[in-house]
Amino acid sequence: MSLDRVIALNSKHRRSVEQPGGALMALNRAEEALAGFERAVTLKANYGDAWKNRAMLLTALGRPEDAVECLSKLIALEPDNVSALGSLFQPPY
Repeated sequence: MSLDRVIALNSKHRRSVEQPGGALMALNRAEEALAGFERAVTLKANYGDAWKNRAMLLTALGRPEDAVECLSKLIALEPDNVSALGSLFQPPY
């Protein structure tokens, strides 16, 4: 069974939606991981962890403007998320 099929069957289970992005990130397959996190937020737009991980990956890829956009979405979902608020004010390295 393909990964896409597993995700389709389990799209309401947050780990099955986000895990492919995390696994690909761990394998240093950044562009594929980014696509995995994009799929996660497309399937479940209120999934804060996927927005956070996407922002971290975009920062690592040298795309801070896109990362800020993700963090802004995360803050809209989780206004008390101190980590996300702090990340908005840290310069990308």
